[in-house]
Amino acid sequence: MKIKRNSILQNPTDKRISAFENYCRVTLPTTFVDFIESYNGSIPITNNFPHEDYEILIERFLCLLNNPQDDDENGWYDIEVVLSQIDTRLTDNEDLIGAELIPYAELFVGDYVCLDFREKKRSFYCGLVS
Repeated sequence: MKIKRNSILQNPTDKRISAFENYCRVTLPTTFVDFIESYNGSIPITNNFPHEDYEILIERFLCLLNNPQDDDENGWYDIEVVLSQIDTRLTDNEDLIGAELIPYAELFVGDYVCLDFREKKRSFYCGLVS
C-alpha cells in the first residue's frame, strides 16, 4: 500500500504506546506498533484492499498522538479519542474493563477496521465495525 509521505504524523513515544496499552488492557502486536511508528495517522494513496467478496476503501489510518487535545486538526483521528466515541458499539459486555476491539483505520463510509482482542481471537485480525 502506498502512503502519502507528508501525511505521516509524529511518532508516538514509548510512554504513549505503553499508556494506551494500559488504558485498553492489551499488549499491542509488535507488527502494529512498528506500523504506528512508521505510518502514524497516514493517508494511503492506494487505499483499497480486498475483504471477502468486496473491496474496502481506507480513508485514513488512525494514530496515537502524544497530546491529542493539543492537536485540533488530527486529534479526532487519535485511536483513544475514536475508541472513546465508539466504544458502546464495540461490545455488549457492560462489565468489560479495557477493550476487545481497537480501531486503527477509518473507512470511506465511517466504519472502522479493528484489531480484535476477544478471548478466542487474540490475533492481528481485521474486523469491520459500523
